[in-house]
Amino acid sequence: MLNATSFDRSHVEHTIALLLWPERMFVEPLKSFNTLTEPDGRWAAFRLSLSRLYEIAEQMTLSADVPEYVLVQFQQAQHLLVYSHLQFSLLSVALTQALICPA
Repeated sequence: MLNATSFDRSHVEHTIALLLWPERMFVEPLKSFNTLTEPDGRWAAFRLSLSRLYEIAEQMTLSADVPEYVLVQFQQAQHLLVYSHLQFSLLSVALTQALICPA
């Protein structure tokens, strides 16, 4: 089980910085309707399947006594992580969302 309070925030911040470098960013048009449910090919480099991303998100937990607003932010980050399988750029949003959850 992964516990959100045990994450090394500096590692997460470094990962976000790598994902958000301006010289690495590029404009991504909206996927066509017919390709919306196709996996984003950029995940192939990480060898992470949709089922593995879901497993990772499912194993992340918060303590039972967190305020509801923190739980909502955390759950949004979990959803974004899973849906990043379809649109890789959602990963940076998921990581940012996870960082705004108070530890």
